[in-house]
Amino acid sequence: MYITSRLGLLGLLLLAPAVPAVAGPSPTVSPSPDSAPKDPATSLTKERLPGVIANASHGDGNAQMALGAVYLEGVIVPEDRALSAHWLSLAARNGYSRKVEQMASMVLQYENGPEDHQLAKELYRDACDAGDLSACSMAGSLSLQDRDHVAQGLTDLRKAAEGGDAGGQLFLGEVLSGLDHDTAGIFPRDDKKALEWLLKAATHGNSYAMADVGKCYEEGRGTQQDFQAARRWYERGSQKGNMACQLALGALYEFGRGGPHDGRKALAIYKKIAATGTLNADERIGRIYEFGRGVPQSYTKAFQWYDKAVEILDSDEACRLGILCEEGKVVPRDVKKARNYYENSRTAEAAFRLGASYASEPPPLHDDQKAMTWLLVAKAYGNKKADSLLAHVKPRLSKKGCAEAVAKAKYWIDFDKE
Repeated sequence: MYITSRLGLLGLLLLAPAVPAVAGPSPTVSPSPDSAPKDPATSLTKERLPGVIANASHGDGNAQMALGAVYLEGVIVPEDRALSAHWLSLAARNGYSRKVEQMASMVLQYENGPEDHQLAKELYRDACDAGDLSACSMAGSLSLQDRDHVAQGLTDLRKAAEGGDAGGQLFLGEVLSGLDHDTAGIFPRDDKKALEWLLKAATHGNSYAMADVGKCYEEGRGTQQDFQAARRWYERGSQKGNMACQLALGALYEFGRGGPHDGRKALAIYKKIAATGTLNADERIGRIYEFGRGVPQSYTKAFQWYDKAVEILDSDEACRLGILCEEGKVVPRDVKKARNYYENSRTAEAAFRLGASYASEPPPLHDDQKAMTWLLVAKAYGNKKADSLLAHVKPRLSKKGCAEAVAKAKYWIDFDKE
């Protein structure tokens, strides 16, 4: 069972009600796509299936759509992706390209493996060939992920973009600018042309394109660097609820780019985003309080926010904050918190400080085995101070303790290589 059992979405698609089989060789006229029943999933049964098959065979697009869905679902009939693709392809050509595109999106969203991914590509391709421009955007995007089909992918994106599809314009602009990480390096960058497509998509109201256009102006991609223009586009995207625009706009306020410094406005933006659980905003709020940007400086408040974002902090930043916690000069000394920052940093300096902490703190914070583990990690990362401290720690451990420390160090070193 594929859709109705797992997703409950089959009723959203066009499943035809059973109708009598059409006699004679002449095909029936496809009903309007708008004529499908509101709750078609309950009207298609095994008993009524032969009539639907007959109508589908005579060119009824609504029936073809229904058969494609049930073969994908595998409830009334055995699951068969090949037959599903066959009937949906015919439906796309008979006026149901948008519904086929929606089916492809559901398959892609809930894919269980390569077969589903391939099926989604085929369905997008069928809908694209039938003239659905948004399907061309998706077909192009998926083809670009396959290095053997990049030319076809670019052709599909150009077809969508030139046809006025904002999604195609966005994807094409990101590909040409290198902003799309999955395709970066495949094509020569053309920042000027990329910005043209991104501006078209942004003008159509695409908030993701607004974020990209703002980034182009902020970084001078395809145009002169212009923080004021960047701010305007970020503001437009922010009004549409785009979080990337909101974060970028907050940074411009925070650092006074494209206008005066406004730490309070930046803080308000970050806090609104932080309420959604976005850790990037937590880090930025901590930064505003630590450096007193538009608000009274408060290390206590800063660390309340940094603690929430410790797992996504920059490595050097996490190490710096660990040192502040360990030294206890600007915030109360907290060894456990310092170790948490060091462990998330994973720099050579942080690993050394973590090992040194375990080696030098009194019980119950003392642990020679963990000290040896992190000193070995620090040594592997190139820290020159680790050897001398290892010479003091290693003799205090049993052979078993040393072996376990070596194994754990290897685990962390291999983990960080992945």
